[in-house]
Order: sequence, then C-alpha cells, then structure tokens
Amino acid sequence: MELIDVRRLTGANFMTDRPGAAAEAQVADERKGVAVALWRRHMRQLLDAVGWTGEDIAVRAYPGGASLVTTAPIDALYVATDIIESAWAATVNDLNGTPNAAPDAAARNFRDEIAAASDPGLLALAAAAGEHAVTFLGDDESASIGLGSGCKIWPNGSTPNPQDIDWAEVHDVPVAMVTGTNGKSTTVRLAAAICAAAGHTVGLSSSD
Repeated sequence: MELIDVRRLTGANFMTDRPGAAAEAQVADERKGVAVALWRRHMRQLLDAVGWTGEDIAVRAYPGGASLVTTAPIDALYVATDIIESAWAATVNDLNGTPNAAPDAAARNFRDEIAAASDPGLLALAAAAGEHAVTFLGDDESASIGLGSGCKIWPNGSTPNPQDIDWAEVHDVPVAMVTGTNGKSTTVRLAAAICAAAGHTVGLSSSD
C-alpha cells in the first residue's frame, strides 16, 4: 500500500469543477473499500479543521488503487497536497493499528501555511473571472484571464484590482482538448487543419 503521486490541480479537472489537489494510491483490492473510506474520512476531518468546510472531496477507485481529489483555494494548492498526504498517513496508521494524533494538531501547522500562502489579489481576480464567465488560469509564475486574443496575464503578486480591468477586452476563444492513448497529436493536427481550411485562426499544441 503506497501513495504513488500527489499533484496540484490548477483548474477544472476530470473529477471536480474547481482547482485543488489530487493523489493516487496503490491499494490491494481486498483492502481498497476500507482504505478509501478511511482516507475520505481523514481528509474531511482535516479540511474542516483548517476551515475549508466548503471544499469537496471526490474519490475514484480502479483495479489496484484509488484516486482522491479535493478542491482548494487557488492560492493554497501546495497546502492541499500536504493535507492529502497527511490524510493518507493517518489512513495507513489506522490500517496498521497505529494511533493517530488528533486532526487539530496537524491542522495548526496547515493553518499557518495557508496564512503564509494567502494571496487576496489572486483570489479576487479568480472570483471576478468567474463573474464575467471567462477562464482564469494560475501557476507558480503568473495568472491570466481570458483565452487567445482575449487573454490578459500578470506576474504573481502583481494582479490588478478587478475593478481596474477593462472587461470588455477580455474574452475566451473556443478550445478543444484531446486525450487518450494513441493518436492524440494526429487528431489535433487534423482538427487544426480542418479549422484553418474553414478560415479560422488556429493555435495548437501537442506532445511534439
């Protein structure tokens, strides 16, 4: 039984419609039901303990393992990954019969990390993008609103007051995303060629 991957989710994803964090765990099928239930329970306890009572948890089981996703504020995604790892550690302790510390003990450190990572300007920009129905994207270096020719981007720490943005200049462009095992790049190239032949301005990105 092992945690094999933990990562941030900077936007809507396969399991939730908001940013957050995800983890993959390798779990024997005969222990999976109990492990997933414990993992979800410890995750809920920690989220509530840090004040994230409105965040959602999603779990997907598959042969040999399970995924757990939690939503989280966009400015605290690294903390969310730490919380997932802590919930998993508590799960392993339960399964091994090892006592766990009270959730509040771990939550105190997480609350300090959340406070240190707080970026009200980034949260305000993300909320405003939602109100104007345009895409918001953020990473370690920058934040943006809109897509394509309607995109505006700023370095982290320099995001403007949403009231100072000319929202008439911000808009999205149609986006199609292709996933799968084989043929992704070929499909993207064909779609781009068809759209270009129809007179559209096309941008594309693929694995090569």
